[in-house]
Amino acid sequence: MQQVVLGARRFLSSRRRPEPFSSLSAALRVFHEQNDHFLVPYTFQVPQNEPQNAATSQWPEDTRGLNLGREIRKFVDTSSHKMSPEIEETRRQLDAVGFPKIHDWKRFQWDQVSLSALKTYKKIEGDLLVRRSFVVPQGDPQWMRPTWGLKLGSHVEYLRRKREVLAEYQIQDLDDIGFVWVVADYNWDVMFMPALRQYQEFYGHCDVPQKFVVGEDEDEGHVWPKGLRGFRLGAMVNRIRAISAFSKYVDRDRKELEELGFYLNTNDQKWEETILPAFETYHRVYGDCSIPTLFVVPEEGPWPQSTWGIRLGYIAQNIRNRGDFFRQVARDFDKLDHIGFVWNLTAAKWEHGVLPALTTYVLAFGNADVPADFVVPSEDPWPEASRGLKLGELATNPVRRKRFADFIEIDRVQLNALGFFWSAVLDDDISEMAADGARQSSDIQSHKVMLSKRRSLSDDLIIWRGMSAHNVSIQVRQGLSFAMRRRKIWLEIVDVEVQKKTKSIIGQNFEFSTRRMTMSSHGSGASSKLPEVEGVTSEDDTSFPQISQDTRVPEIIEAMIAGLPIQVNTYNNIIIKQLCLIIASELRANAEAGKVLSFILYRDQVPSNRRPCIPTGTESYAIYTDVFESCIQLCDPSIYKHMLSIGVDRYVVWMLFQVFISDTLPLVLRVRFLDLVLVRGCVALVSAMLAYLAWRKEALLQTRTSTEFVACIKQPHADWLTNDKLEAFWTKCVSMHTQAFLDLYMENITRMRLKAVTIARQRDIYEPLVNQHQRDIFHHSHYSWIGFDVDHTLVEYRLPYLLRTSFTQATKELQKNFAGLRTVPPAEWLPSIAQRGIVVDTTRGNFLHLGEDGSIQRAYHGSHEISYYSVSVLYGNTVTKDDNLCGLLGGSSKLIHLHTAADIIYAPLYAWIVDAFDSGVIVTEELGASLYLVPDIIDQPQGNPNDPFLANKVVYVSLSGFALKAARSFYAGAFWKTITTSPDLLIQPNADIITLLELLKTNLGKQLFILTNGSWTHCNTVMQFAVGRNWMNYFDLVVTEANKEVFFDQFNDAFFSELNVEGVANGESVGGRAPKKVVKTLHRRKIYAHGNVKTLMTFFSENARRPTSTHLTVEKDQRICYFGDHLMQDILLPARFTTMWDLVAIVKEIQNIGQPAEAEEASPCWLTRWIYRGAETASPNLRSSFFFLGPSGSASYFGKKVCAAATLCLPSVGKLAHCDSVLKVGTILQGGRYVPNSELGAIPKRVIAKVRSIDPNSSRAGF
Repeated sequence: MQQVVLGARRFLSSRRRPEPFSSLSAALRVFHEQNDHFLVPYTFQVPQNEPQNAATSQWPEDTRGLNLGREIRKFVDTSSHKMSPEIEETRRQLDAVGFPKIHDWKRFQWDQVSLSALKTYKKIEGDLLVRRSFVVPQGDPQWMRPTWGLKLGSHVEYLRRKREVLAEYQIQDLDDIGFVWVVADYNWDVMFMPALRQYQEFYGHCDVPQKFVVGEDEDEGHVWPKGLRGFRLGAMVNRIRAISAFSKYVDRDRKELEELGFYLNTNDQKWEETILPAFETYHRVYGDCSIPTLFVVPEEGPWPQSTWGIRLGYIAQNIRNRGDFFRQVARDFDKLDHIGFVWNLTAAKWEHGVLPALTTYVLAFGNADVPADFVVPSEDPWPEASRGLKLGELATNPVRRKRFADFIEIDRVQLNALGFFWSAVLDDDISEMAADGARQSSDIQSHKVMLSKRRSLSDDLIIWRGMSAHNVSIQVRQGLSFAMRRRKIWLEIVDVEVQKKTKSIIGQNFEFSTRRMTMSSHGSGASSKLPEVEGVTSEDDTSFPQISQDTRVPEIIEAMIAGLPIQVNTYNNIIIKQLCLIIASELRANAEAGKVLSFILYRDQVPSNRRPCIPTGTESYAIYTDVFESCIQLCDPSIYKHMLSIGVDRYVVWMLFQVFISDTLPLVLRVRFLDLVLVRGCVALVSAMLAYLAWRKEALLQTRTSTEFVACIKQPHADWLTNDKLEAFWTKCVSMHTQAFLDLYMENITRMRLKAVTIARQRDIYEPLVNQHQRDIFHHSHYSWIGFDVDHTLVEYRLPYLLRTSFTQATKELQKNFAGLRTVPPAEWLPSIAQRGIVVDTTRGNFLHLGEDGSIQRAYHGSHEISYYSVSVLYGNTVTKDDNLCGLLGGSSKLIHLHTAADIIYAPLYAWIVDAFDSGVIVTEELGASLYLVPDIIDQPQGNPNDPFLANKVVYVSLSGFALKAARSFYAGAFWKTITTSPDLLIQPNADIITLLELLKTNLGKQLFILTNGSWTHCNTVMQFAVGRNWMNYFDLVVTEANKEVFFDQFNDAFFSELNVEGVANGESVGGRAPKKVVKTLHRRKIYAHGNVKTLMTFFSENARRPTSTHLTVEKDQRICYFGDHLMQDILLPARFTTMWDLVAIVKEIQNIGQPAEAEEASPCWLTRWIYRGAETASPNLRSSFFFLGPSGSASYFGKKVCAAATLCLPSVGKLAHCDSVLKVGTILQGGRYVPNSELGAIPKRVIAKVRSIDPNSSRAGF
């Protein structure tokens, strides 16, 4: 055998190829002669057979078939690390043919291609703004030959996008040649701002024409810097103004732009330079600002030259009727009011034309009997503004007088003195008001004195149409007339406000709901007798049947909740009824009353509202009670202290809140407060409550008991608010509604929400807020053992990176399964459904947001939101009082609940493939055998016939399986590899957690344990990095592979298995796993797997510490505290099956409370998406607050469940590190909110070093 081996070696040595480097010089010489460079492509191979061609050099025979590209790279790499005689000889040969000395082939290639091409481009073009489609021309001698055909534009885009992966020398080279990393920075700082400064210097203004190009005006003597010539300054200015481009730079340089006179809005410039000066000049010339419609500014003095020739009359008319220049008018409203700008021509005509004409007629003729054909003559003594007026028709025709109804009422005394005993309304209107029965005649009579301060209804409508909420708010704050009918203005306000959101799902829900209410009222009951279309009652109709308010109010509320997700329950029923009574007194049609009531409540309860105040359930009732009490405490401390001293119950704050909508105030004043609610929101009632306390402060402070305090609030308004004080009281109330109050209210909302979720089930709704602040919500002495989960509890992960990496890999997995997904844009992160607590209905491909009562508040099919009407058709009433989660939505087995941070990537993935299937990108044939893996779906009877999704339920369930598998692909492979090789990419060390463990174990002597589902290998690996190599010294017991899904079940009798971790190091393990031994009893300093809660509790009882003080009971001293992040396995299940465990929920989303969530508006149109193409979509992260549906929405279903089960909710275990293990409510409220990780930035390396430097072994022995 040995002879055979030696023979084989001799044979192989005789066949060995010569050293490949020996022929490099000859091959490179020929390659250089042919290509004029030495940059050999990696795949280049010397041809085996070459035709004879005298024009080119011939390849030597010994180089035939040589892989020249690979061999030259191998030589460069070898020669840079070691030298031998053969390599030195080859080096001398290469020097002879001119081959440069190269130590790094990649750098040589970079210099010869990328850097060379960029330098040449800059030399030719003068800059490095390479357009994306640019390709280096072939055969152009200006370019080095290796760069020919290079797609330089695409290459430049790659360099900008991948800067973080470039070598340092590449970045330095690019910086040296002036490479533009961010084109927007260059366009703004190098081109736009210098060009704009130069333009202002040349022309004296910044009104750049749209077609202006820098340098094209040099024939006018303007010499521009060479680098700016050809820059399209006009187009750039138009982009900034038209589509708000470069908004970041505009904000940064706003001060300089203003100094240059650059206007972001051309209307601002036109207003300030032309229109406003024209109005002011008209006032100086004519003494008023009642501008005729056909007036044109003359081209003469004293009119400013910039105003010559403008049609000022039409501009004024459009400002009144269409709302032109509404932003500028709103800003300069006081200036216009000062010069007497006529907002209402009817008012001006009455004041300057009609009333003076009537006075002159009586003085001239001695009576008030104006003939029907009398026309005011154009002569003295008749006022000039009255001449030509058909005064006879006005005096004899009530229809002609109707437009002046408000002014007739205002000037009633003067008209009566002249002998004109006119009625402000027609006879049928008088009958209507008498039949309405909503107001008492005594109230109207007593308030006539205030009518002289009011303008007409049409004035408010004009301002509302033109200027949004700004100036109508001014009118409402001043107070609309008590005698004014509100129907038109209320419906107009609602219509205009809803029109703003017609394309959003909120607007669509509201529009559809109001149409249903209108159709319902038109087709049933007394409303079917209405004479006009769609059930809308005319104000002039007297045939409307009178229905009692007790009958109408329930009908209106019932119709409202049938069409919108508005929650009506015991917590808000009284408030809603009181609002409905006020509305019904003004609007006689149920459909119209329902529309206004729906608008008020839907706007208050919609998740995007940042200042809600009407409770929707238990959670919000408790939170708003805290908020109201906090506002009283901050704004009126003396009243608050008095309420505490006499023991006033907390529910009294709701009595104070309801003062302005209850019969405590007269109806006319309640109607005016409803005006304020419509334009300012229900939060206006809170500011009014504070004003009420200030108004009645003296009387309230004189009360001696809680009963007297309540009786004082219930006093009739006649006892403390006389008719002559109504206007002063109103002014006091609206003056309290300031921006400072709104900021205070939003801050209190955030703080009280944070308090509510943090103290969880420990809160007491009956305890005053000041007492709550002093209460301990966590104290170490209450617990015998304190336990922790590992992942996302003791070990915190870099969630943005973890979610992004797993999401990207899952997207690729789905693209492998479905070829069509490669032809569509990749999956996008959808913050609206990528949330914990979302319920996924896999039979329909729907994602459901559940309110605290189990009702569906929002729903999505794929990535598209479903209207509330569709949700009602699909699911009906889902409200449940059952705490059993299995009963949710009929107990369907195809519901998926997202409980962990790792779960949430499944939602956008599933939505992506659902959209793909609905659009035909994924076809049924691609699903294969997975269609037959859901037999329980096939056997179910047909459901709702109106459900369009049930036809494809098998497909949707199958797609869900693909999405689940893809979502778990990262954790099944690359996750463990990353943890073991580069843990710093995934794990975010937190020194506060180490501090807490050190405090509990060393300073306080607590007994600590770990209970985790993870394996020992995983637990040990991540804990070593996050806590320290001697992390086990902190814990008296470690339980791994606990299978917590059944661990706490009372029927679980699984044995514990002791792990021999030392056997792994001694080679006694199988496959790297620690050997296990089944045990029946537990011991300290051991590591176990599996097990059950009964055995664990027996161990805890046997090893309970002794009471530390005499006032603690044995039971209290033996309680267990456990920290965990899994909503079901760490919180809800232990709470159900144990009585001695206090659970602390680690919920990262707490740090998002009070932060804005996803936009409520509909997705942008295709034009907007095209304009902003290339903009980054939302990056994967935890963006919801979990406990609430939106920044200020109602409590979520699972959020309420967690709060009811947990003793405490925290965003991180480390939050307890700096409170000496005694946490008070006041500590939570000091900061207002937890700071999210995104604001802290990356943890510096010194923190990681601190974590690694902690050595618990110094004071305790190991396991």
